[in-house]
Amino acid sequence: MNSKILLRISCAFCAFSWLFSPPVTECQTAEELIASDHVMISARVEPETVYVGQKVEVLIDVMTRNWFLEAPRLQADFEIPGAIVLPPESFGVNFSKRVDGETYAGQTRKLTLFPTAPGKYEVPPVKVTLVVAGPDMKPTQPITLHSPMLKFTASVPAAASGLGLVMATPRLTLNEKTLASLEDLHVGDSFDRRVTMTIDDSVAMLLPVLTFDAPEGIAVYPSRPERIYRRNRGQMSGTRIDNITYVLEQDGSFELPAITIHWWDLKADELKTEFVAALSLDVSPNPMLGDEHLAAPIDEFEDTGVISKDAMPKGRNLTLLLLGVLILVILSRPLLRASARMLHHLRRPSDPEREAWKRLRRSCRGKEPRAILAAFYHWFDLLPGITSPTWRSELKSAPSAIRTWLEHLERNQYGEEPGETKLAMPSALTRWRRLRLTELSAIGTVQHQPGLGPMNPSI
Repeated sequence: MNSKILLRISCAFCAFSWLFSPPVTECQTAEELIASDHVMISARVEPETVYVGQKVEVLIDVMTRNWFLEAPRLQADFEIPGAIVLPPESFGVNFSKRVDGETYAGQTRKLTLFPTAPGKYEVPPVKVTLVVAGPDMKPTQPITLHSPMLKFTASVPAAASGLGLVMATPRLTLNEKTLASLEDLHVGDSFDRRVTMTIDDSVAMLLPVLTFDAPEGIAVYPSRPERIYRRNRGQMSGTRIDNITYVLEQDGSFELPAITIHWWDLKADELKTEFVAALSLDVSPNPMLGDEHLAAPIDEFEDTGVISKDAMPKGRNLTLLLLGVLILVILSRPLLRASARMLHHLRRPSDPEREAWKRLRRSCRGKEPRAILAAFYHWFDLLPGITSPTWRSELKSAPSAIRTWLEHLERNQYGEEPGETKLAMPSALTRWRRLRLTELSAIGTVQHQPGLGPMNPSI
């Protein structure tokens, strides 16, 4: 067969393929890609039965006929009234699925939330932005999809009715440790006590606020609680640490009340109770604090309580005595001021927020995204004025440089944005912290309140 015949056959085959092949549009709009099911989105809520305080996951599936050219981006300012919503994780789970005979590449993204009260909840449509390979295998323009609206109902287990807010979790622990011996106690002594609560599949801000009561004769000085949040590849836990100082002011026998927490075990599907036993204290009088040690005897006083004439300083001696006292007071003022400042510094309790800030600065110098993020959220949770119902809006109102820095950390943590050039702490964060602390000092200290109310009902 000569070359002319082969050339004619090739041309005829190409013409046939061009005439009967489907047309390819080089630039299809996002609406056309959605209408042609080139990209799809669906959503669901897990689990089906939800209890108050339980972790709820909103799973959003996005799919395309070809493949993703960028990781799908979820709406960052997602909120649900009555629920605590965590920031979306920056990674997803890949999968493939056949729909109507066609194979789709998909990715599941997850939102985690916690209902704080019984009732009905609505999850509004969540905006997802993605870039995929189009029918012509070229990158599409950013496509915006919205997940369908979802609904669920949170309830309290029947067995927990009447006990207030009961946390629903796979595991909750309550531990207590006394940091000193309770033997041979005397009036004027003090001791520290540490109570630690840890909850799985939840966050520290949802843990209950414990009350530390004491009978008359014992003074109670609780420190600001420390909250620790751990989150790694879908696994999370929260820890709350309360440190309390007790000062013994009277002698006698005393009892510090027991601590009780009710919670719902999701694994065993039953009500459980964590318990810290009451503390019994026997306080003895302190001989060093007796009345005979409070004042030295004065021989110059007569039985009538009047100073005798012989003991009274006279004339020149009195003038010299007063002059010496005046000189001593003048010379000792700087020393007294320095001593007062030093004593104030030594007695000043540790500031958890300041310590967390120092840890954040050290983590930024280490240039480990995961450590930086953990240190940031730990510091942010301790920042005065940040409460669980408002912390998402507080972070949303932060300067754009801070929000951009957090986005870079999230992407760098999971390898989506390699490099260390954007890990340094922005100067805007230091200014924002200083501004918040200044504002709070002007209006008074704002206590850090948890999302749920006290869960230590009186027995």
